[in-house]
Amino acid sequence: MPDGEKIEIPLGEMIETLRQELQVAQAQGTGQPIAFEIDKVELELQIVVSRKKSGDGKIAFWVLSVGGGVENRGESTHKIKLSLSPVSSRTGGRVKVSGQAEQPLSRE
Repeated sequence: MPDGEKIEIPLGEMIETLRQELQVAQAQGTGQPIAFEIDKVELELQIVVSRKKSGDGKIAFWVLSVGGGVENRGESTHKIKLSLSPVSSRTGGRVKVSGQAEQPLSRE
């Protein structure tokens, strides 16, 4: 990506990608002797807030790529911090990225 090029990613798409990555980590960890329970996922993002002038005039939130900047008028850049607590849609419990340990780990 050339310097100064702005790449916008819809906030919903970024969160959906995070959800998919957590599901991949969970699937890859199945059967492993060490489990990680996820308490929180904290994200600090630089976002652009813009309002479309045509159509219904909805407000849109776009996540900026690293090094992205805003040059267009009518847009403003903000930093937000999201704290997400992933839970299983099946059990309602916290998400783990691995199964339970079958035996204690040896300390060497």
